[in-house]
This record gives sequence, structure tokens and C-alpha cells, in this order.
Amino acid sequence: MGAQDLSILSLSSLLIFLIPILIISQYLKLGLNRAILTGSLRMCLQLSFVGIYLEFLFRLNSVLLNFAYLLIMILIACYTVLKSSNLKILPFFIPLFFALVIPFSVILFFFDLVIVQIASLFDVRYLIPIGGMLLGNCLRSLIIGLNQFYTGIKTQKKRGRSKFCVS
Repeated sequence: MGAQDLSILSLSSLLIFLIPILIISQYLKLGLNRAILTGSLRMCLQLSFVGIYLEFLFRLNSVLLNFAYLLIMILIACYTVLKSSNLKILPFFIPLFFALVIPFSVILFFFDLVIVQIASLFDVRYLIPIGGMLLGNCLRSLIIGLNQFYTGIKTQKKRGRSKFCVS
């Protein structure tokens, strides 16, 4: 059984769920409607471009291209984590990259080889969706972990209890 194609009209009908959010935001005078609409438009455009690219990626199913796409996803995840944690990009990028790529690769390949038991590790049908889900979970966890860690160090430094110096 294959995936069913969705029409643009079907997908755009989901935007109806924005209406209650916009009404509540307007009623509470939160001033968020412009940001909500801008963010929603940006999301739709980004997901459309990703969908077009993924269709191309799925048709080719090239090991090199799949690996390159996965690497780009990891690099973007590292940048996003550091940016969201308000840490300087350059000194933390390489350590974070390896801290993310090593366990990510082990879990991804374990899942693909042992759990799903696929023949090719770089089959796009498994590598990109499962890799994307893993990265999405890692992203939020890393942001929370780094924020808590450095907030704790700064708090301890203010109390005079820490030898670490965080700028």
C-alpha cells in the first residue's frame, strides 16, 4: 500500500486551524497576529521547498546524495542548537557536532540495521525520515540541556562557588 497524494486544497484547508488562534490573540490583545501569519507563511514556503527537494532525493536514492543531505541536516541542527542556546557559534560548533553526530549515527544505524533490518543503510526511505525524527528530538533536548548547564554555571559563578568562567 503506497502513500496517498494530497492536493494543495486539502493541505491548505489545515490553515483553518489558525483562525481560532488569531481570534484569541486578537481578543487578548497579544499583538501576535502579524508574527503568527508571517511564521505560518514562512513555514508553508519552507516545507514546500523541502517537499520538492525530498521528492527529487527520493527519486534518485543516491548514497552520496543521501549522506550529504543527512550531513547538512546535522550541521543545521548544530547551528540551531547553538543559536537557540545563545552560545558563541565558533568555539562550540565542532565539539557539539561530534557530540551530536556520534550518538546520532550509532542510534540511526542500530535502528536501521537491527530494528528495521534494511539491506542498505543509506536507503532514502529510511535514512532521511528516521534521521530527521531523531535530529528533531535531539535538537530540543540539546537546547534545554545546554541552557540549563550554562545557566547553572552562571548562577554558581555569581554565588562565588564555581571555578568555571562563562562569558
